[in-house]
Amino acid sequence: MTILYGKNGFYDEETKERNELISLAEAYKKYPSLPLIFYNAAASANKMGEQEKRINYLKKALSSNETSEYQDFFHPILVTGLIGAYAENDSVSKANRLIKELERDPNQISGFNEAFYLDAKKRLAFAEKDYQKALDYGTAYLKLKQESKEYEEIQEADQFLSKVYKMLGDEKQALKHFENYAHLKDSITNIQRARVLSYYQTLYETEKRDSKIAAQQTNIELLQAQKKLQTQWLIFGGLGLVFAFAFSNVLRSRRFAKKAQKQNEEFSQYVISSQEQERNRVAMELHDSVGQQLMLLTRKAKSSGDSFIKDLATDTLANIRAISHNLYPVVLKRLGFTKAAEELVNDLDETTELFFTTEIAFVDDVLNEEQALHVYRILQETLQNIVKHAKASTVAITVLKEKNRVSLTVQDNGIGFDYKEIMTSGKSLGIKSIQERCKIIKAHLEVHSETSKGTRLKVSVSL
Repeated sequence: MTILYGKNGFYDEETKERNELISLAEAYKKYPSLPLIFYNAAASANKMGEQEKRINYLKKALSSNETSEYQDFFHPILVTGLIGAYAENDSVSKANRLIKELERDPNQISGFNEAFYLDAKKRLAFAEKDYQKALDYGTAYLKLKQESKEYEEIQEADQFLSKVYKMLGDEKQALKHFENYAHLKDSITNIQRARVLSYYQTLYETEKRDSKIAAQQTNIELLQAQKKLQTQWLIFGGLGLVFAFAFSNVLRSRRFAKKAQKQNEEFSQYVISSQEQERNRVAMELHDSVGQQLMLLTRKAKSSGDSFIKDLATDTLANIRAISHNLYPVVLKRLGFTKAAEELVNDLDETTELFFTTEIAFVDDVLNEEQALHVYRILQETLQNIVKHAKASTVAITVLKEKNRVSLTVQDNGIGFDYKEIMTSGKSLGIKSIQERCKIIKAHLEVHSETSKGTRLKVSVSL
C-alpha cells in the first residue's frame, strides 16, 4: 500500500501506512523487509525535495540491514542510494569514501547491482563536474532501464542526460533527452491523475451509498409506524367512524409499504450493480497495475538467484491472479457464459470432494452480457452455498436452451433447509442476492428444499 500510495502522489496516506508498518516491524523485533521500507521512504522524500529526510531514511535502512538475514543482498542497493544522496547534497567526500569501499568487492557492483552502481556513479561524476564520465555512466544506466522497461527510472535517466549534455554544450542532444523526459512525465502524470480520479470517485460513491442507506432506514422506520396504525385498525374495526378512519390509514400504509418495498428492491439492485462495477475495476487494477509490478519483481527475483524472494514473488503473483479472477472471471468476458460455467465447475471438482454431473448447453448466442453475468453469479453463489452448508456428496448442474428461455438447474443431495423459514428470518444473504439478480434480468426463480432430502434450484430466463 505504501508503494502504491507513493507512486500515485498520495504522500500523506503513504506516510501514515509506512509509520504503522515500521511500528509493527519494531514491535516484532525482526522484519526482513524493514531496510526496504526505509529505502522507499527515502525515495518519496527525494520526490518531495526533503533531502535531509532522504539521507536519514537511507542511514536507518543501512542500520536496520545490519541485523537482516538478507544483509548481503540489500547492502549494495542501500549504499549506492546513500552515495547518490550524498553526491547531490554537497557531501562528495563521503560519497567517494563509500564508493571506494563498495568497489572492493566486484560482486557488489555487477549483475543485479549494476544499475544501482551506475546510478550512484553518474550522480557522483556530475557532482564532481566530470561531465564526460557522467555522460558515460548515465548512458549505460539508461540502456539498462530501457531493457527492463522501468518507465519512472527511464524518465529520470533522460532528465539527467539532458542536464549533462547541456553542461557539455550539446544543445541538440540536451533537447532530445528533455523531450523524452517530458513525454514520459506527461504519460505517468496522466496515469496518476486517472488513478487519483478513480480514488476520489470511489470515496464519493461510498458516501453517496451511505446516504442512500440512511434514507432507506428512515423509510423502514416510517413503514413500521404505519404497521402500528394497521394493528390499531384491527382492534377497533367494529366501530363505524373509527373503522373508516383506520381503513383509510391502512390503504395509505399499503401504498407506502409497496413504495418502500420497491425502493428496497431498487436499492438492492443498485448495490449489486455497484458491486459488479467495483469488482471489475478492482480486478483490472490488480491485473494491470499490481500484477504487472509483481511480474517485474518475479523476473528480477529469478535473475537475482535468491530462491526465497523468487518463491515469495511467484506465490504472491499467483494469489493476486486468483483474487482478480474471483472478483471478475476473465473467461466470462472473453469466452462467454458456457466456458466460464464449465471452468467454475471444474475448479470446484478439483478442490472439493463433491461429485459433479453436468449438462451445459451452448447459450452464449442467446444470453446478452448482463444476463450472462447474473446467471453466472447465481451459479457461483449456489455452488458456494452447497460447499459451505449443504454437506452434499453429489451435485447435478443443467443448463438448457429452450424455444423462448434458458434454464439453469442445480440439484444436490445435501441436508436441505426450510426455505420459508430462511426467507422469513432474512438470515440468508446468499438467497436474497439470488432473488435480486433474478429480478434484475426478469428471471423466474424456483427453490424446492426439504430437510435431509436435498435442494433443487431452478432459474428460467425469458428470451
